Amino acid sequence: IGTARAAWAWLFLAWLDTTGVPFSVRLPTLRSRCEEGAPEARAFAVSQLERLVMPDALVMGVGEPHPLDAAEIAQGLDACWSLLLDRVHDPESTVRAAASRAVEERV
Repeated sequence: IGTARAAWAWLFLAWLDTTGVPFSVRLPTLRSRCEEGAPEARAFAVSQLERLVMPDALVMGVGEPHPLDAAEIAQGLDACWSLLLDRVHDPESTVRAAASRAVEERV
């Protein structure tokens, strides 16, 4: 399960593009996974934001990443942090708790 969770998060990395699709195109999908659907699925997506706001994470075995410039990385990280901080105020308690844990781990 750990590998599957990591692979899911790798699809949305803002600082290391492993998909060939610009982060700005992937962001709406990430946002919808965090904001729409069953609370358990949303809580999982929100919990994975912790991986997305830490550019020091080790990513192994994902193929050759596409280079990103500093401005793209900064915009992507800002978008992930914004999404994470918004979910701290989510009306659903499981989503709110997942966001709070992720923020506590990264701050």
